[in-house]
Amino acid sequence: MIPGNPFRVRPRPIIAEFLLCAALCVFAWGCGSPRGRAAVARTGHVLFSEVAAQSGIHFVHRNGQGSGANIIETTGTGCGLFDYDNDGWLDVYLVNGKSPPGDGNHLYHNNGDGTFTDVTAKAGVAGLGQGFGMGCTVGDYDGDGWIDLYVTYYGKNILYHNEGNGTFRDVTARAGVGAGGFSTSAVFADFDGDGLPDLYVARYCQITKDTKLICYLKGYPSSCPPYYYPPEPDLVYRNMGNGTFRDVTRQWGLQESSGRGLATVAVDYDRDGLLDLFVTNDGSPNFLYRNLGHGHFKSVGALEGVALTDAGAAVANMGCDFGDFMGDGTFGVITGVFENEEKPLWRYERKMGFQYYTRQSGLSAPTLSLLTWGIGFEDFDNDGRLDLFMANGHVQDHADQIDPRSHYRQPRTYFVNVGNGRFEDRTQEGGPALTTPAVGRGAAFGDVFNDGRIDVLVNNNNGPAMLVRNEQPPGNWAEFRLVARGPSWEAIGAVVELKAGGIKQTRFVHTSYSFASANDPRVHFGLGNAAGIEWVKVTWPDGRKSEYRHIGANRISTLVEPGAHIPSPFKRLLISHR
Repeated sequence: MIPGNPFRVRPRPIIAEFLLCAALCVFAWGCGSPRGRAAVARTGHVLFSEVAAQSGIHFVHRNGQGSGANIIETTGTGCGLFDYDNDGWLDVYLVNGKSPPGDGNHLYHNNGDGTFTDVTAKAGVAGLGQGFGMGCTVGDYDGDGWIDLYVTYYGKNILYHNEGNGTFRDVTARAGVGAGGFSTSAVFADFDGDGLPDLYVARYCQITKDTKLICYLKGYPSSCPPYYYPPEPDLVYRNMGNGTFRDVTRQWGLQESSGRGLATVAVDYDRDGLLDLFVTNDGSPNFLYRNLGHGHFKSVGALEGVALTDAGAAVANMGCDFGDFMGDGTFGVITGVFENEEKPLWRYERKMGFQYYTRQSGLSAPTLSLLTWGIGFEDFDNDGRLDLFMANGHVQDHADQIDPRSHYRQPRTYFVNVGNGRFEDRTQEGGPALTTPAVGRGAAFGDVFNDGRIDVLVNNNNGPAMLVRNEQPPGNWAEFRLVARGPSWEAIGAVVELKAGGIKQTRFVHTSYSFASANDPRVHFGLGNAAGIEWVKVTWPDGRKSEYRHIGANRISTLVEPGAHIPSPFKRLLISHR
């Protein structure tokens, strides 16, 4: 047993306009007016409200269990924020577990007025009869300008092609990406540099009909720990450009079989122009794959320092995210882990790799009692520094009885970045939207209401979903949607630098992070009191660089790489909002 832990055994509407900048093209729409002096400063405490039901989102996750959930039932699920109909507003997708007949996953259309409409039946994305839902990712795999949807299961995964008319078509068999087994998170990204988004699928444990699923802790039926089961190897599919994918896991050097994968992030962590891959593993070392180019990868997790904690321990890593939380232009990483385990936070130093930073950050003690799944670096208070949000919840429904210090239902937690890589717990100031306990799993982050404030969609195991709206005064802000050259126009992995009020910030484009969830593709910057933006610089996935000036604050802008072809559906969106 891990000492002190009985659960772990070791083995508002958009006003749009076009902007044409001097040499480069920027499409923009926005609201509000510049205000304040040119400096990035704290703009006040964040307040949240839970608005799912009043907005029309009436989703309840079902895991199919009575008492003593097994590892399949207690692992999921994730959720997604993506604009499936190209109207400029993030829609909501919620993955269910083992649903009652006639239920399943749900898609809600964002009406742009603070309300949502359930369009699941029309869209055809309920996924009935597939097994246990786990998570989702999104991406335009065929480059037609409409965002497609990939849903992971314990069982066969589903790839839904977006037909562009409000409906989706199951193309899994033709595409060859059903995977099977126990899939969790996935990510679309162009890993081999051919301009086409490939697909990486993280998988968890190998479980068969003869596998033991229920263990007993102090006499209570409980989920068996993951080390009871052999790891399920992850998969990577290369996009062949004709609507099909090919399994290249071994060919690309991604065949490690020792992990129990739960989350993925595609990120160029070393800024060498090649998109790398990070995978969290539960109870085994994390994977960090450095991209060597042309479809070749090298496993460098141990070398770079993110495979284990600073104590050399392989902990129960679940959700994860990368972000420049130090404000120095490098991307650190955090993972959500089990209770009584520090939440590992690493900062990146270019010549030294990742350095363990949890204790210096102030996150160690405040997070020890939490079992964290969904997690994200976001600037919630728009002061120019990346804060942290965590969705928490236990895996044992008898946790309170097994150990009085534990809780099955847990709060969402919010930590404000106060500078120099230090965080302060502001959960109580978030109100009931954060403090009301639930069994949190996936969390998807994005500007749901297009008001310049980052909101959070949370999927809770065996309970109602939450839409946590950011209610604080917005301050000044900027958001960017990128359009890159080539079929992989979503620019996953592109690095965006912004200077405002004399201070530089760095973000990157990524949609698959947190836990088993799809997030806003737009890059968000809080500007604090800075009334204007001096410049924006983009390093595109193909290595080209662009600089943009004369971009106003408090608006959503689209940055287009020179020579890029804007997909027709996306172009119509821009024209319709000028």
